[in-house]
Amino acid sequence: MVSLCASAKEPNTPEAAIEQYFEHFNKKNKQALVEVTDSPFVFVIGGQVNTFNSYGDAVDFRGMEASGWAYSELHSNKLIYADESTAMVAVNFSRYNKSNEP
Repeated sequence: MVSLCASAKEPNTPEAAIEQYFEHFNKKNKQALVEVTDSPFVFVIGGQVNTFNSYGDAVDFRGMEASGWAYSELHSNKLIYADESTAMVAVNFSRYNKSNEP
């Protein structure tokens, strides 16, 4: 789960916000990622809760690159639910290495 923020000058659909997030992520633009995500930022992985002041504090591009990551590709992006202040989007993506292997 990722909490993204929206404003008048940002994308006007939840799907567009996800696409923008992936663009910022692949450019390794931490400042832009901080601007489009909410704070604090919380990851729950395998039942373990990790809380960060911002998404910029959570993401480790150097560590990801050291493990082989080069970029991520968004395969699908489907709106599941939306009301006036929230939305849920199903996202399918892969991470690729420099040889374009998932």
